[in-house]
Amino acid sequence: MTRIIFRNEDRGFHVLGISPRQNTSPRDTVAITMQGFAPQNGDHVEFIGRWTERQGRRQLSAQVGHVKVARTNAGIRRWMKKDVAGVGEAAIERLERHFGVSLAQCIDDPEKLQESGISQAQAEAISTAWTANEYHTELMTEVMGHGLPSRVASRIVDTYGGGIRNILKTNPWQLAEIKGVGFPTADAIAVTNGCPPDSPNRIFAGLVWTLKNETDGQGHTGLPEAMLVERASKLLKLRASTVSPHLEDLVTSASAIHDREAGLYYPPDLHRAETYVAERLGNMAALPDIMTQERAIELATHAAKINGMRLHPHQMDAVVMALVKPVCVITGGPGTGKSTVQKIVVDSLRLAEYELSLACPTGKAAKRLSSTSGMDASTIHRQLVYFTNDEGESGFYHNEANPLDAGRYINDEQSMVTLKLACSQLEAIPEGAGLIMVGDVKQLPSVGAGQVLKDCIDSGVIPVTRLTQTFRTANNSGVAVAAQRIDAGEYPVHHDERLRGFRMIEAEDGNVTYEVQRLLTEVLPEKGYSIRDDVAVLGAVKDGDLGIRRLNRVVKHSVNPAWKDDKTRTIGDMPITVGDPMMQNTNCYTKNITNGELGIVTGFPVKQTGSKEEYGVDVSYEDGTFSYYGQEQDQIELSWANTTHKYQGSERSVVIVVIPQAHNFSLTRAGIYTALTRAKVEAYFVGSPDALRSALRRTETDIRHTGLASRLRTVYSQAMNISLANIPRPQEPVQKAQTRPTPARPAGGRLSLTPR
Repeated sequence: MTRIIFRNEDRGFHVLGISPRQNTSPRDTVAITMQGFAPQNGDHVEFIGRWTERQGRRQLSAQVGHVKVARTNAGIRRWMKKDVAGVGEAAIERLERHFGVSLAQCIDDPEKLQESGISQAQAEAISTAWTANEYHTELMTEVMGHGLPSRVASRIVDTYGGGIRNILKTNPWQLAEIKGVGFPTADAIAVTNGCPPDSPNRIFAGLVWTLKNETDGQGHTGLPEAMLVERASKLLKLRASTVSPHLEDLVTSASAIHDREAGLYYPPDLHRAETYVAERLGNMAALPDIMTQERAIELATHAAKINGMRLHPHQMDAVVMALVKPVCVITGGPGTGKSTVQKIVVDSLRLAEYELSLACPTGKAAKRLSSTSGMDASTIHRQLVYFTNDEGESGFYHNEANPLDAGRYINDEQSMVTLKLACSQLEAIPEGAGLIMVGDVKQLPSVGAGQVLKDCIDSGVIPVTRLTQTFRTANNSGVAVAAQRIDAGEYPVHHDERLRGFRMIEAEDGNVTYEVQRLLTEVLPEKGYSIRDDVAVLGAVKDGDLGIRRLNRVVKHSVNPAWKDDKTRTIGDMPITVGDPMMQNTNCYTKNITNGELGIVTGFPVKQTGSKEEYGVDVSYEDGTFSYYGQEQDQIELSWANTTHKYQGSERSVVIVVIPQAHNFSLTRAGIYTALTRAKVEAYFVGSPDALRSALRRTETDIRHTGLASRLRTVYSQAMNISLANIPRPQEPVQKAQTRPTPARPAGGRLSLTPR
């Protein structure tokens, strides 16, 4: 690298002057054009690109740029600190003391590196990363030759180093574990390389992919054998009889656990989580009552009087249960008084001098809980405190070894809590503490695996109060009335009926976007609503002419159009403009931002990372502004329109729900109900009445395969020393908490709960 010929800061575009050999004249300099890559003068660089011509001279339009590591101790030290995960200052010092200036000669030999005293894992990480750097462009060329984009190819080379060549030849399906690849792409590479379709490696990878896809994507915690084989056979295009013998390979390789009692094949992490959650909740349910009914009624009555409230009998039942029972569930639809109950429970427990901790799955829900309860609430992730250290270790600060210190815990929006998050929280809740779970079980379950709230209710061992009296109906809330009808499987509005705050706009699929635009540009602004701050556009699917990706473009064009200036950048194929709403699409523990949190684009920062200039996106959330660079930008997406599943836990004054005939088979009653209940004031359904009626009849697609409910019954029966047959099944509806005999002291000698 000799000089920068041209630089465009806004676009991150550079024209670089590269000398093919040292000590050549300026006329021998080659021009390289590339975006987002800015090496320093004197760096040794390699490029992959395409030759073009400009003004009679050849230049390279580069896709990939790479700076070679200097083979000196100083260069190797800088490289290890920056690029090799899990190798800290202590390990680097051991290497330098042991090998001195000869470190570069053995940097690719993990056995030799271990002589310095570093671990095998550290030695292998250094060797793999060095090989990837040394042969980076060669390996990138081979990987990209299979049609993979440069960003994904870079991940593959960074992960496997020089070993990628053997993987491509013998087991390309291993690439399915890399983000951005997946089994179908890996399988296509295998076909190109002539790998046989009935290869044991292929069948094994197909089973692993099916199990992962169904648990991560569909919310199951495990799969029945018949379902796993059927889905994998369809993916692999092989007979079930060819696939099923390989199930044993999943178990012997520790890629899955076959739980015969539950009748499911589990990913190991989900099996452990489900077992732990059942153990904790089942044993908590077997603990004695925390206080007498009389004391609970006394506290609740006093708290209601302080707040100037008169509780409905159903609400009083819920409050008393929450005060008396070590673990319980309060569930109900919109307008049934869940927030009122939580306020009285919080104030009652404060009167009883309990230390409380309130939490929700999302920041929006936590803010709402803080407002209604009068006490600070946080996300569950912030409650547990996520950490990372220099050695590459990460996790929650609060766990079994370092528990939280409150005596009672209240979770709101429990229907959104995944099995793994529930496990992490229960690990941090100390023995003897109590847990109150609040949520609407009729809503869609969590985005991730599990259905913790529903399973707790279905188990029959966790005390439950269902709030069914709708108080918003008295205020002529059309949203609450429509929600009740949808929950019952009825069409939300009767013939010639006008519901205040609810409207069904009938539209053919070709006119749906027109009606949505009319609402956004005419009807709602005239009512004084801010489209960005007050309105949510929701749908069931991402792709297609009326999918969320397309609707995002439509809404953005109507409300905040992109211009070719410094206030707009392109992420992927989507133009992003200052002022656009963005949603976090995965938990980001380093930024402490949870999946589903909403923010606003405020700018596009630039930072220098080694030889590269990285162009980022600044997104402002309620808890601060955070910058996203490079692959981090995969974590955020434009949020003018959202899938209903993603929008759980958030609310808007107005919700527009898109219900086209094209989405008929993707629409379910639970999805429609969840979308509607995001509205605080008004809701508009836009689309096909027939598609809506079809969705209201469709409930079977909401079923998830889990073993938590049955495990809870088993754990509880063992703790109480009673037969499973003596545990009553939950009834529907139930206003009062389920009652059962409680021993003076539960099995196992656990201590009863006390204020703390």
